[in-house]
Amino acid sequence: MRVSLSEVVSVVAFSLVGSVSCLKAWSVLSGTPFTPGFYIAGAMFSLLICSLFLLAFASVRAWTRVR
Repeated sequence: MRVSLSEVVSVVAFSLVGSVSCLKAWSVLSGTPFTPGFYIAGAMFSLLICSLFLLAFASVRAWTRVR
């Protein structure tokens, strides 16, 4: 199965924006300052979300290709 570079870039960008937005919203709602630790947590969280999105994307593409 081949995935184009633009598809991977769009999934990674969407994941990064979504995870940083979630962390920023959590920071504001909890009253916790947005410190460098949040950036580290954001990077780890975005890698997790990105992995899940890429796995889901690849699964959907493989499933639709079979049918």
